[in-house]
Parts: sequence; C-alpha cells; structure tokens
Amino acid sequence: MRLIAFALCGALALSGAAAAQPAPEDAPPAMQPGDGRDCFRADGVRRYAIIDDHNIRVRFTRVRTYTLTTSENAADLDFGRRLRLSSDTGWVCAGDVRGAVFVVGGDMGNRYGIDTVTRDPYPPPEAAGEEKAD
Repeated sequence: MRLIAFALCGALALSGAAAAQPAPEDAPPAMQPGDGRDCFRADGVRRYAIIDDHNIRVRFTRVRTYTLTTSENAADLDFGRRLRLSSDTGWVCAGDVRGAVFVVGGDMGNRYGIDTVTRDPYPPPEAAGEEKAD
C-alpha cells in the first residue's frame, strides 16, 4: 500500500514540474506577447470578413483590425457557422505565424493555417461583409 502511495506522489510531482516549465525560447513569435510586439487575444476577435481568396480581416476592437493571410482558399470558410481563431497560447502577434495560428470553423471544424498577420492602418478599412465571431 505504501508503495502505491509513494508511486502516486512521484507521478503527481513529475506532472506538476512538467506543467510549470516555461515556454521554449524558440517558440514562434505568434505565441509570445510582450517586448513591444503587436499582439491580441485570439478569443477577443469580434468579427471576421473575407477580403479575397487568401486574406481574412479580423476586428479586435473598433480601431484595431488585422489582416490574416493564408495559402488556403479563404473563400471556402463557412461564415454561416461559428468561426474562431486559435493558437497554442491563445495569443496572436503580427508577423510570420506559420504553423502557430489557425482559423477553425464550419461543419467539420476545418482548420485553415494562417501564414502572416498584419495590423491594418487606422482608420480601419470598410466593414463590408463582416460577420460576428461566436
């Protein structure tokens, strides 16, 4: 009985140590806010809009919009379904985000990989075609 309790305590200690490890220093910039980077919370996006086949506009606040560029066909996104922006840490920063940021949505929960994120100039471009985020 003591052996099982000892093994359980050891396993808990190891799992706690693994969870407390900081993010690797070579993690993509899309996932490390700070140091003057232009970042926003992925779950804070209010609206999505298709600009063209490879560009999606997201509105974070009234005055902060970003253009997400993808090599996939953005016109295939189903705006009639819930869309969400995802990253490993929940943060998205302007720049090259290849492999770190995705737009997820549609019936099958398709993932559209984002290559770059660019902050739009203020005032933001026209809001035509924007859909609310869920």
